[in-house]
Amino acid sequence: MATKLMDGLRCLKEGQLDTRINLVPVSSTEGITKSRWRVNWLWRSWLLPYRHLFILSSSLVTMTVLQLFILSFSLVNMAVLQLFILCSSVVTMTVLQIFILCSSVVNMTVLQLSILCSSVVTMTVLQLSILCSSVMNMTVLQLSILCSSVVTMTVLQLSILCSSVVTKTVLQISILCSSVVAITVLQISILCSSVVAITVLQISILCSSVVASVQEIAFSAGLAHHEYLQASQKVVYDTIFVNVGGGYDTKTGIFTCPTPGLYMFQFHALSHSSSNMWLELHHNYAYVSSIWGHIDQDYAAASNSVILRLAKNDQVYIQTADQTDLYGDTSEVYGTFSGYLISEVNEDFPAVG
Repeated sequence: MATKLMDGLRCLKEGQLDTRINLVPVSSTEGITKSRWRVNWLWRSWLLPYRHLFILSSSLVTMTVLQLFILSFSLVNMAVLQLFILCSSVVTMTVLQIFILCSSVVNMTVLQLSILCSSVVTMTVLQLSILCSSVMNMTVLQLSILCSSVVTMTVLQLSILCSSVVTKTVLQISILCSSVVAITVLQISILCSSVVAITVLQISILCSSVVASVQEIAFSAGLAHHEYLQASQKVVYDTIFVNVGGGYDTKTGIFTCPTPGLYMFQFHALSHSSSNMWLELHHNYAYVSSIWGHIDQDYAAASNSVILRLAKNDQVYIQTADQTDLYGDTSEVYGTFSGYLISEVNEDFPAVG
């Protein structure tokens, strides 16, 4: 009966059943007849009209279950993937840290072993090098000393022999050259000395003549006292500083030219406070130059100079042009009269004054 029912449902799903379906044989008992009637009634009343709805519901349920399965599978896959990624990251980081730690330890150990081995090898090589160097140095030194001794003795013998020969030759040549040079230098020296002596003698004679012909003439006198003078009075400077040639007269204050030539004359003066000062230089009674000064309630100073061409016995002096009050003292000499010969002039020229 159950088998028939399942076949009927399968046929219903495939759309092959109709109202003539028989689930049990005709010869069944009454109870079976009632069951068949109920199934037929169920088929006609419910299953047959709603078979399409049943098929649609089955499809929807199937799709929903399938979607839920796919969604659950996707969620599970994502969760598993995330866990895998997380575990991979953790494992990778742990392995990396362990690798770094192991690398550091291994590097340090290798470095220490390398340093130790290098030190040992270096010390061994250094000791061997020092030992070899010592042995080689001693051998080379002995050979060098031996060779140097032999070479030195040979060179010394050759040097002594050559030096003797060269010394003799050079000595002979030197004696010969020295004799020739000495004779030549002596002759030249005698000749030069003669020429120089003659030239110097001539120059000396010429200079002596020139110097003897130049005469030294110079004088300088100062006023060592106060002097109040009227107009046209000569100023007599009473203090003599120098009078070479004797041309200045301290009694008259007049310079008389002993030798014709060019002469330089200078005169200076200082007036009393608030007083006039007016002096003139005369050549043979002819006016040449003058000085003047006046300051109220103070002293006035003035000076002048001139070059004159004098003939022998010409006279030069200082005289006042107006009332003059000159200041002077033995410890304060401000007024002076000086002159000296610049050069002689021998040609005649007209007298002045």
